[in-house]
Amino acid sequence: VTLAVVTLARIAWRATRGVRLEEADKGFLAWLSRGARRGLYGLILAAVGLGLYAVSYRNLNFFNLFRLPTLGTATRPEMRDMMENHALAANLVVILALLHASAALVHHYVLRDTVLARMIPRLARRQ
Repeated sequence: VTLAVVTLARIAWRATRGVRLEEADKGFLAWLSRGARRGLYGLILAAVGLGLYAVSYRNLNFFNLFRLPTLGTATRPEMRDMMENHALAANLVVILALLHASAALVHHYVLRDTVLARMIPRLARRQ
């Protein structure tokens, strides 16, 4: 629940108040960068959604504040499939995040451009 709220708040903030910087890359690299960002958000939302749906069947409470309502009707095989898809989405988030972080390091150490410094302003001051 917490990750869902934080992710949705982050998306809302980016859509309404986020600073839109000019794309650092052009062409194919810009397309890959946008795809990675959108993919991360989509996979996080998918993993959280599937997790919430599956957890709703376990009658769990949220920090002793309230109980999560059951969100639908699913059979045991459907729940097993849902949990497998949840795990797959979570693993894909980790893989895509590692690739995305690796790309930022390539920009910084190999291409020696300002992509990483734009994300971490403290780096720009040191250079």
